[in-house]
Amino acid sequence: MTRKTITVNAALQFIVADSAAVLDRRHWIPKDVVTRLIEYGHVDVVRRLAGEGEWTCVVAMARLLCDEGQGDAAVGLLRPFADTGWWTATKTLSP
Repeated sequence: MTRKTITVNAALQFIVADSAAVLDRRHWIPKDVVTRLIEYGHVDVVRRLAGEGEWTCVVAMARLLCDEGQGDAAVGLLRPFADTGWWTATKTLSP
């Protein structure tokens, strides 16, 4: 499996597999767990996991970026996953 590192900004880099099939087989952290981590102030943990390519955390970080008015950066986080052809990421990016 080939992986690539994506740099969004100085504070956020992440790794994404280049295969939709690999992404389909992954078991992701449940959304409610990621939500609780953020609610209890553990954004640093979510950021670190997003940096490791954890999809649920990447989506959460994208939402936080949108909330801060950084929509382009949020799309930048999600785009590499969609570029693999992974349908889940493509749906997330669609309006």
